[in-house]
Amino acid sequence: MLVMEQRIVDLFSLQGRTAVVTGATRGLGLAMAKTLGAAGARVIVCGRTVEGTEGAARELVAHGTVAFGMTCDVRDANQVAAFFAHVERRHGGVDVLVNNAGISPLYGGIERIGNAQWDEILEIDLRGAFYCSRAAAPHMKSRKRGSIINVSSVLGEVGEAKLAAYAAAKGALNQLTRSLALELAPHGVRVNAVAPGFFATDMTKGMMEHPKHGPALTATIPMGRVGTPEELGGLVLLLASDASAYITGSVMTIDGGYTAQ
Repeated sequence: MLVMEQRIVDLFSLQGRTAVVTGATRGLGLAMAKTLGAAGARVIVCGRTVEGTEGAARELVAHGTVAFGMTCDVRDANQVAAFFAHVERRHGGVDVLVNNAGISPLYGGIERIGNAQWDEILEIDLRGAFYCSRAAAPHMKSRKRGSIINVSSVLGEVGEAKLAAYAAAKGALNQLTRSLALELAPHGVRVNAVAPGFFATDMTKGMMEHPKHGPALTATIPMGRVGTPEELGGLVLLLASDASAYITGSVMTIDGGYTAQ
């Protein structure tokens, strides 16, 4: 029994592996970075500011994780290429990539969203994931292993009024996930997506604290509450580890039953 239990533990271990998490300075990104670090991974915190990345890295180190903060704007293909080249030189490459960097505007109809705002959402939420995956893929292919995890949204599967750009970006991200999974599968690299529903983060705080919209939103969730960032960790660890060795091309929802209705 002890041998079997150890084998199960080993399936979820990330000892000796390096994980890059984009947009990891707070919220869901930081929570996922903490989970990967707790499983033994060396974690590279990627964000746009030195203050944010180094602060998050210090928080991870305080919890016993080997962590480093590195700045990178995922909208810039040259910065992304340089970032992953540095990770390869200093840390031996990336074993797990979590494409979490993303933004969402406040609710605004099609007549209110400007061209620049539309472009920015697609650049960060979709193009950034493509740039990072493209940069990480050669390193993973050379070792015949790797896991890319795209952080999508339930709004990539179902529509939501007045969030056209965000829903479009996440829907496209789901298709990018499936296409890359097919392309990289022969090389031992897996590509999956997690699609969170409504979670308590800085991004959703305003809506959840609104006296009218907050309770109305909660009422649409079968479990009767929003998720906590820590509750995303288990699914991400599954996809990052050997426990999901035969899973690729999947988009997995984690939404308290929201999309099951």
